[in-house]
Amino acid sequence: MNTLSLRYALEVNRTRSITKAAQNLYMGQPNLSRAIRDLEKDLGIILFERTTKGVTPTEKGRAFLERAAGILSQLDELETLYRADGADSVYLNVALPRATYASLAFTRFLNTIRSSQEMNIHFKEESPMNAVQDVARGDMDFAIIRYQEPYYGFFLNLMEEWNLVYEPLLSFRQLALMSRSHPLADRALVSAQDLAPYIEVVHGDYQVPALTLAEFPSSPSPTSSHSQKIYVYDRGSQFEVLRQVSGSYMWVSPMPQETLDEYQLVALSCQDFDTENCDAIIYLRNKKLSEWSKRCIEFMKDYVRSL
Repeated sequence: MNTLSLRYALEVNRTRSITKAAQNLYMGQPNLSRAIRDLEKDLGIILFERTTKGVTPTEKGRAFLERAAGILSQLDELETLYRADGADSVYLNVALPRATYASLAFTRFLNTIRSSQEMNIHFKEESPMNAVQDVARGDMDFAIIRYQEPYYGFFLNLMEEWNLVYEPLLSFRQLALMSRSHPLADRALVSAQDLAPYIEVVHGDYQVPALTLAEFPSSPSPTSSHSQKIYVYDRGSQFEVLRQVSGSYMWVSPMPQETLDEYQLVALSCQDFDTENCDAIIYLRNKKLSEWSKRCIEFMKDYVRSL
């Protein structure tokens, strides 16, 4: 249980509607419903009775929510009393990989900040090595880095060398992302042979850290020898390429369903892809995280659990 879960429950109680609360919180209704169920499971009580007209708190739920509202009010008061100069300002510098789930989680976190608060926020999408260097220099409060399992030892040594804390966030095998009009879109599973005739879309400015171009190995994907590739350098353009360029596809981390629906895409598992990929949160060991950084990290962890 965390304060974010309490705020979710209080918004549901205020609106008496999961749908309306989800809209106000800028999150998907299934994710909010899951968060409320997880909170109820942690507490061992039922907070809300679900009806066709909405939700109402149970007797135990009402008592809990009253106390939760009081606790959050006291926490907000403490922050106001003891916040440093520029008290109502939000300072946050974050580096993320080119992962849709990460950018979506981060923007949703930003929507939890009160509109009256002054914001000074820097958000960068960059390669793992650049993110490590930015965090180590203190330019970024924290970062999410991505690496493949064979480079696990390299990154652990790097964390020790730069005095960084490392927290695993997500492990996954990459998926083949493509338009719903793609000839393979109706498959449950694809192979490298299936993908061979089609165009692979690749992020052109990502490579394994600490290797020169001459040392850089072939692409880790099962289609590394693919002769048809489009290199993109802006994540925002990748969806348009996939939608507009017939037969194109790219390798991605798990995708939020709402993004797949918005861009009319599908993400398929590949039977030839057995390399584990890892996303991890990193920050300086000897630098105290701000409360906003802590909130953002917890928010993103919660979001990953909902994927």
